[in-house]
Amino acid sequence: MNNRPVYIIFGVVVFVIVLVVALPKLFTKTVSPNFIVINEVELGEEAIIVKGNFAESATDYRGFKAEKEGNNLFIEIKGNMLPDPKPDGSFTIQILKKDYGEIKAIYLKSDSIRKKIWEES
Repeated sequence: MNNRPVYIIFGVVVFVIVLVVALPKLFTKTVSPNFIVINEVELGEEAIIVKGNFAESATDYRGFKAEKEGNNLFIEIKGNMLPDPKPDGSFTIQILKKDYGEIKAIYLKSDSIRKKIWEES
């Protein structure tokens, strides 16, 4: 018996599955603060809410990463250049205050760029 066609079909199916799963992750990147517009930063009793839009309309929101240094909170916003069929470029981030403690300032961060979006007055 010649199993070669079965192996070829199996290989193609595995390749397509890996491509579909991995491709969006390959195009997900931290978006530069220079291409993000923050519309609102709200500090509630339990959460920090950040609302904004991407200046690049083709970018689709894919998540964020937050880290605290001292009393400063740094947020990296992730975007993808392979958008959903109807991306609107907007996002809303909710960060639980209990996870980060006292915050005096909030920054957007990407590599060497840091842009302050909120400061305690």
